[in-house]
Amino acid sequence: MGIVEIVRETIEEYPEVIDQLNDKAQNILHVAVLHRRKEIFHKLRGYMGEVQWKRMAEAFTVNGYTLLHLVASTEFYTEGTRPGPALQLQEELMWFERVKRIVPSHYVMHLVHYRGELTAKGATYRGKKDAEDLQLTAKEMFKRTHKAQLNEAQEWIKETSQACFTVAALVVAVVFAAVFTIPGGLNDKGSPVFRDSPYFLLFTIMDVISLVFSLATILAFLSIHTYPLEFDDFRRSIPHKLVLGFTLLTLSMISTMLAFGATILLIIRQT
Repeated sequence: MGIVEIVRETIEEYPEVIDQLNDKAQNILHVAVLHRRKEIFHKLRGYMGEVQWKRMAEAFTVNGYTLLHLVASTEFYTEGTRPGPALQLQEELMWFERVKRIVPSHYVMHLVHYRGELTAKGATYRGKKDAEDLQLTAKEMFKRTHKAQLNEAQEWIKETSQACFTVAALVVAVVFAAVFTIPGGLNDKGSPVFRDSPYFLLFTIMDVISLVFSLATILAFLSIHTYPLEFDDFRRSIPHKLVLGFTLLTLSMISTMLAFGATILLIIRQT
């Protein structure tokens, strides 16, 4: 259930429970990894000595699974804690990398007998005739069990980047229109009527900043479409570009609002 306090009190009262195994030969570290209990996973290190921690990290389950293979399993996966399929997939990829650091390096190439198909909602077997019968590493198993999540993340990132790209393009159009419709108009000499007003200076600065941020937003989301959107792309590149794009879009909207506010103040002053 992921209740850290209960785990702590139980281990402090009965230290021997750390060595207990369930009917699948899974120790407490296996179960924490399988259920994505990250906080318990990190705290378990403080409850064990180095030798005991290493022994538990190297242990196999009854079907030959390592800790990495349990990360690949989605039997108890509940869509993570982050918003959006792309960030949820990143969370799974980062969890795989985190667990990978505590197991022996040669475990990465360890093969297990894989029969059946693990879906995103848990283990479902299609029957003896149609079931897959393969020898897979943890990484290969991860890609198979998270294939549906990858497809969902790809679709979500494409739709999100397209929507943000459209919004940024509209902001650029509004900013360009504002350049040719100077608040207050021009005087007989062709200069802006409110050129000496501090609000006009604010309008000019915010208009330029909004244009820069909007164009940068377009480039950020356009670059996302150049990626093949495979598993490795979602570990760092895509989430970072997505956050950058959202940040630039937010800044462009804020600067556009400030430019609009300066225009309102100029109009009020004129009237």
